Amino acid sequence: LYIFWSSSHAAAVAAGAVWGRYAARGLFEKVVYSTAGLQVAPRTSEFMLPAWRPVQRRMDRLTSRLGLKPEDAPVTALYELENAAENPDGLNAHSVGADLGPESVVALGEGWLKESSGAMTVALAHELGHLSAGDNFFHEVWSRLQNVAAGSLAAFSGAGFSWLAATGTWAVLPPLFLGASLLGASALFAQAYRRRMELRADLFAIRVTSLSWFEEFMRVVARVEPWRSDGLIGWFERLTSPYPTTEVRLAHGQRAARVIE
Repeated sequence: LYIFWSSSHAAAVAAGAVWGRYAARGLFEKVVYSTAGLQVAPRTSEFMLPAWRPVQRRMDRLTSRLGLKPEDAPVTALYELENAAENPDGLNAHSVGADLGPESVVALGEGWLKESSGAMTVALAHELGHLSAGDNFFHEVWSRLQNVAAGSLAAFSGAGFSWLAATGTWAVLPPLFLGASLLGASALFAQAYRRRMELRADLFAIRVTSLSWFEEFMRVVARVEPWRSDGLIGWFERLTSPYPTTEVRLAHGQRAARVIE
């Protein structure tokens, strides 16, 4: 048992060290945004699928309001569902890139083609809001920092428990508990900040479209929003979710619209 106990902690140290080293090396690598799973539409409309041309026209109007020429704006793409059971309506929206430049992509699921033009336009504008604020860059960098922290904690945990097994000294546990608590708190902070990013992107969408279109958009989102529990479980789900509830987003958008007006 002692050999198993010691070897398991040694394995934890090794695995954590390897993980931490790999994550730390990736921390300083250039951020590359993947378009895997996206069918990027060509900029020239004559090569574009007929059903996709209305999406591109809406995109061109939005970027024109932002002072961008079509050749300097993000391109649109069709979002391919890897697992249709997760979102059978195809109401996905996603942005790829660090800014509003031509290298960025705004992708929509096919389900948006069946919705009202106002709701579809707000979906595009919301993703443009993420690109305008640089949210994707924050998410990528924060994920890398989290990986480094988790790898380091795993290595130190293995070393600490090995020290405990060898010496019987419990003094190593408080620092490990503190490290785990800080890592958990940072994860909750990241989720809270991501919820704030969603509200900020909603506000951006309202500014470049209208409140009535935003309300149409939120009615569509409400149809596919995951069911949330009540009571303490529901509170925990909201605390750990990267997305605000539909009610929160709608109320925030309506308050913001009154200020804008």
